Amino acid sequence: MKKFIKQTISSIFFYTGLLHLYRLYSNLAGKRLTILTFHRVSNTESELQIKGLPTITISIENFRSLLKFLKKNYNIISVQDYLQSVQDRVKLPYNCLILSFDDGYEDVLANALPVLQKFKAPAVLFVPTMLLDAVVDAGLFWWDILYLLLSKNDNIKFEQEDNIDTSIKRFLQRMEEISAKTPNEKDVAIYGFIESLQKAPKNIRLSVVQYILFTYQSLRQHQDQLPKPMLSDDILTLYEAGFEIGSHTVSHRFLSSLPDSEVVKEITDSKNKLETFLNNKVSCFSYPGGKYTKKIVEMVKDAGYQCAFTTDIGMNLCDSNPYKLKRINVWDGTVTNFRGKFSKALTAWHLFLQN
Repeated sequence: MKKFIKQTISSIFFYTGLLHLYRLYSNLAGKRLTILTFHRVSNTESELQIKGLPTITISIENFRSLLKFLKKNYNIISVQDYLQSVQDRVKLPYNCLILSFDDGYEDVLANALPVLQKFKAPAVLFVPTMLLDAVVDAGLFWWDILYLLLSKNDNIKFEQEDNIDTSIKRFLQRMEEISAKTPNEKDVAIYGFIESLQKAPKNIRLSVVQYILFTYQSLRQHQDQLPKPMLSDDILTLYEAGFEIGSHTVSHRFLSSLPDSEVVKEITDSKNKLETFLNNKVSCFSYPGGKYTKKIVEMVKDAGYQCAFTTDIGMNLCDSNPYKLKRINVWDGTVTNFRGKFSKALTAWHLFLQN
């Protein structure tokens, strides 16, 4: 019902031209740059229903419709176009937009690249450099493993052996509590749990994931149903196809939860690793989880990056801080109507009103 009401209101604003007037006003006020965040572009025609975090996935059909819409209504530019504008101190083009992808899911290469090439649209991919060494848990992103377990199982129980570290027990107990919640309560709780585990020390997080995989052997049998990260060859293929590659740290840890020495290491090591791998300069950075502080911003700047992307929602002014660029997350739920079909009006509503 809520989506039907939203569809009705957004259609009125879109088809009467009010949203277009609002967009014109935003541009005149200096809000010229929109940056979109994507993570996954899934192939819904596949026989397997690929599982994983739903709010970071857009289907290839919706992505294709979205790109057609964006090409008609925006001036899609590259990160380098943006940086050149900043360097030359000239205003950004009217109504410009940057397409960004975080994390480095394999299906970006298989599903997003052909669509981007068709519409001749540039994009940037932010990757944690652990992918270059294939250092991921069981060949998957750990948050997808947890989402699959918690969303598909009720009343999970773990054996609480005495030799298990207390800090690990705390996370296991919380998982038991989440699994017993009602479906409506569970999703919110899962996202909160994933964020709290992201903040935990790396060794604790790895121990929790490894314990889960050992306890629930059936999860290993369902690995083919989870989205996979790219390999180094995939990243190189995207780069050679025109993608800009940016840093997303080494291990995708929330920087605001780390001591300064580790923050510097995550920021600088990832830049050095990518530049060696690509044999080119890496100019842009994306804060994992959007977590940053004033001090972290300065560290990113000192490391030699020219801009950094947040998860703060909104459009960017011509003179916005290039190390605090705002973005708008896009997934199937933000571009489809109550019938599950792509909607220009809802897409416009989502993009134009995020200020």
